[in-house]
Amino acid sequence: MRKYGLILLALGLAGWIISYIHRMMVPPLLPMIMDELRISNTQAGLLMSGFMISYAIAQIPAGYLSDKYGARKVVSLGIGAFSLATLLIGFSRCFEQFLILRILFGLFAGTYFPPITAAISGAFPTEKRGKAIGVFMSGTSIGTALAPIISVPIALLAGWRYAFIVLALPGFLIAAAFFLTLQDKTHEIREYKKGGGFISLKFLVACVVPFLGLATSMGFTTFLPLFLVNERGLSIEIAAVFSSLIPAIGFLGNIFGGFVADKFDKGLLVSAITLTSAILMSSTYFSSNRTILPVLLLFGFVNSLIPAPMISLTSQIVPERRRASALAFQNASTFIGASFGTGFGGYLLDKAGYIALFTFLTLNLMIGGILALMLKEKSVGGEQTPPS
Repeated sequence: MRKYGLILLALGLAGWIISYIHRMMVPPLLPMIMDELRISNTQAGLLMSGFMISYAIAQIPAGYLSDKYGARKVVSLGIGAFSLATLLIGFSRCFEQFLILRILFGLFAGTYFPPITAAISGAFPTEKRGKAIGVFMSGTSIGTALAPIISVPIALLAGWRYAFIVLALPGFLIAAAFFLTLQDKTHEIREYKKGGGFISLKFLVACVVPFLGLATSMGFTTFLPLFLVNERGLSIEIAAVFSSLIPAIGFLGNIFGGFVADKFDKGLLVSAITLTSAILMSSTYFSSNRTILPVLLLFGFVNSLIPAPMISLTSQIVPERRRASALAFQNASTFIGASFGTGFGGYLLDKAGYIALFTFLTLNLMIGGILALMLKEKSVGGEQTPPS
């Protein structure tokens, strides 16, 4: 079991990294894409928002299908399909074709997170689950960092189309590896057919807390470059460097978050981290140009501690046979939060300026931190028995 868990974790991390490379390679290639396909800034924005909407929509069906038919088919077909969509983007001849393929990519990429996190959670005992989830979630930072480093040189050498074609190929190999390796628990599939749900007050709180958290994270990262340039007078280049350092330091936070998740009460840990992030968020607004970078780095590290204990805790409070569906529901609500944070945050920025934006973002974290107190575990170090 231990060997299988490590193999599954390695494959899961590889799949998460390639998923993030595929989704995050579009922004750095936009200048080339926009020039060749003659698309506007609004259309360029639709290439990302179209992906995010379709990705969120796919979450709940993916969790349901995984719980009912097993993760092996859902994960393998999902990775293969989103890799095919990425490859076909390299052959798109107009904006409409690119957008349709990008939406399809989001739908298929959305089938990955619920079943793989449920599978990894089931492959590790409670006392090691947080570490495993932390390692898996580090793929977010790794993939985001690798996307421009790998895609831009390929595009400069052979054109942006070849970047999509070449980087699609590893996805097919990972899909095949999952199909040959991932083991479905047949007893869980049989148990699924007996019925039963996963909705409880505690689970709903476990959805609201990350909803508020990602609303803040996405709102903050979206408007941070503008804040640094317009309010602090920094150059665009320096603002870009400062902004990129946040996900970079987040890699360490993801890993460390997994370790502390296995040592402390996960609910209290999420609460403490979220409230600390709220303090750092408000400190960003009041920091001087000399101190703002350390504050940003500290925020990036602390805020990235949250996913491992949050996902690990959610895996504990729902029935094992409904785990993928529950994680899908949670992740879908999280992405809705991301849209809320950027949309309403932009509205506040237009109407009342940066003080209103930072107040909104800080309040989100404060409310989330207080609500997280309701997620306190019944016993430290022992797994709660979820409803059957």
